[in-house]
Amino acid sequence: IESNGNVLENAAPKFTVKVDQVLKQDLTVTLSNGDTVVIKAGTTSTPYELKAQGDDVYKDGQIIEVGVDNATVDGKSFENLVLGDKAQVTIGDTTSEVVATLSVDKTTVTEGGT
Repeated sequence: IESNGNVLENAAPKFTVKVDQVLKQDLTVTLSNGDTVVIKAGTTSTPYELKAQGDDVYKDGQIIEVGVDNATVDGKSFENLVLGDKAQVTIGDTTSEVVATLSVDKTTVTEGGT
């Protein structure tokens, strides 16, 4: 699995899940976060995209890592399956200014009054 580059928090992190040779059958890949993708027969890769974090004033950027936990072909077993390293995407924080405003409806008050 490879990262398609770092993103800001309002953009979706994207990856490419790859194999080093074309297979004659679909390959189902289980990712480290529990999601699955399918590399179709006759191809060597498929895109994978996570949901964008969203522009959140309370949440800073973060690093997301995704790896391959397993890969299977129906009715077949691999002789020497090698799962690659995890890929990571850094989610950059989009700084959002938070402005608090206080307003009053009277310019003078009487002490002891209501």
